[in-house]
Amino acid sequence: MHGQLFQNQATTSEEGHWLSVTDLMAGLMVIFLLISVALMNRTDMEKRAIERLAVKVSEKQLEIHRALAEEFLSDFERWHVSFDEKRPLVIDFNANIYKFETGKSELPETLRDVLNDFFPRYLNVLEQYERDIQAIQIEGHTSTEWNDGDSELYAYKMNMALSQRRANNLFSHVMKLELVLERHLYWFKEKLAAIGYGPSKLIYFDIDKDKEDKERSRRISFRVIADSEIIMKDILESN
Repeated sequence: MHGQLFQNQATTSEEGHWLSVTDLMAGLMVIFLLISVALMNRTDMEKRAIERLAVKVSEKQLEIHRALAEEFLSDFERWHVSFDEKRPLVIDFNANIYKFETGKSELPETLRDVLNDFFPRYLNVLEQYERDIQAIQIEGHTSTEWNDGDSELYAYKMNMALSQRRANNLFSHVMKLELVLERHLYWFKEKLAAIGYGPSKLIYFDIDKDKEDKERSRRISFRVIADSEIIMKDILESN
């Protein structure tokens, strides 16, 4: 009888032990589930914040783009300058009248004349959005071609160096416009840069990028980059 009693007590103790382990596991599962839900909610919130930021940046880009389009409504067509919403805030000087001599970096006279009119007005428009602008880039671009028979690597290096020289010369030219410096230097000195991209940002004939448009790839461009950090700050402050 005593043996049976001890056996029953041992069984009860063992059952209590396993019940405690089961409760513990169930509790851990609940905690794990709550953590998973919290992480999913956080990820979802971060995703929505990124989507809102992307929308806000796009809206600001279009706002600045349309302000520029209004300012140069008739001029861009007359100057044969490429500017459309498919490539927002990018102004391409790639018409034949703006072509540099092969392998040279001296600005064509036609380009200098147009820049004298274009650049001061360009900055007049952008000044209204200085807080939203991270950078204004003067860009030199080339095609992939160099001399026949040269290696791909050699052509790439030579085109990169050439595009930088052209961008630098354009930068030097606009920095000689005294009225521009007097009015705008206080804000654009921290944003304006000259960058040679060589053949790294080609233009193609089709969306599949099967065939390079060599003539349009050889260009000087002005590009505005919106400041996503400022826009994100505005989003957070508006909540």
